[in-house]
Amino acid sequence: MPAKEAPTAPDLVRRSFQAPGPNRLWVADITYVATWEGFLFGTAATIFVAFVALYKQHYLSIWQSVVLGAAIAIAAPLGDLFESALKRDMQVKDSGRLLAAHGGVLDRIDSLLFAVVASYYLLRALDAA
Repeated sequence: MPAKEAPTAPDLVRRSFQAPGPNRLWVADITYVATWEGFLFGTAATIFVAFVALYKQHYLSIWQSVVLGAAIAIAAPLGDLFESALKRDMQVKDSGRLLAAHGGVLDRIDSLLFAVVASYYLLRALDAA
């Protein structure tokens, strides 16, 4: 991870555990840094943040904020894996020249693109949006 980049919650857990090969996720052929520890801690952190941000502000009920957090926690890694699979298929390291050292702009927003769409449709289904 570049020194300029702020670590995310899964990054901190991954570095703490320094997971060996058996802990790698089944998506190792798409992205080599994915671990079960990172996924589980990222999921827990996402659900916690959704709960604090939405329930404590009286925007959603407890179960709705937990379900939204879980939906984001599932959609965000899928967006990252989708973008990584696209880059592997195209046999490129970076998705663009802008922010090339970080994988390109698309690599910075890939999780966000999937998470926003999942959040929108879930909030519509919950009649909260």
